[in-house]
Amino acid sequence: MRLTESVARTGDAPVRHAIRKLWPHERALYIAHLTRLDRKSRIDRFGMLMTDEALARYAGHSFWVGGIVHAYVEDGLVRAAGELQGLLEFPRTSAEAAFSVEEGWRRRGIGGQLFDAIRLSAVNRSLPAIEIMCHPGNDAMLALARRHGMQVVMEEGEMHGRARLDLRSPSTLLDEAMGDASAAVSSMLDLQRNLADQ
Repeated sequence: MRLTESVARTGDAPVRHAIRKLWPHERALYIAHLTRLDRKSRIDRFGMLMTDEALARYAGHSFWVGGIVHAYVEDGLVRAAGELQGLLEFPRTSAEAAFSVEEGWRRRGIGGQLFDAIRLSAVNRSLPAIEIMCHPGNDAMLALARRHGMQVVMEEGEMHGRARLDLRSPSTLLDEAMGDASAAVSSMLDLQRNLADQ
């Protein structure tokens, strides 16, 4: 899957948006997204209510070597994100995916696009499977998991989903490399825009 980027118009103002990888220097954008999540969204994402301070600490770890963050970025702001964590665990039988979408950006297919981006990253790192965990009331996450072929079961009070992955190929590696190149350009443009707005 390559970077999805387009420009739409709302009234007279063009809206620039993209599904792309976030880089470590964009941690503040990710923190701002997480802290905009409402109470229910925080519980859906983390399984508990998280304070702004706890979210900032969490985001600091999200860009370590064992993690990848993809985001839906609109006009320089992260409005939704998908994480893949556990890439350095051994044995590497799977990695965990998790998603968050702000209230005004739901039901637009963004979660599905983020899932595809996360899946591509997992495939290219030779992971045999990806997994999700959420509480039983997280209907949006459960629906997303099932739409993407995950088998979802209840285990110890939590819902667990797992999907086996295809083998990486020259095509999947090229897709991610092209997406990363485009994401780097988009990141630079977003940085310039955010600096100009300050």
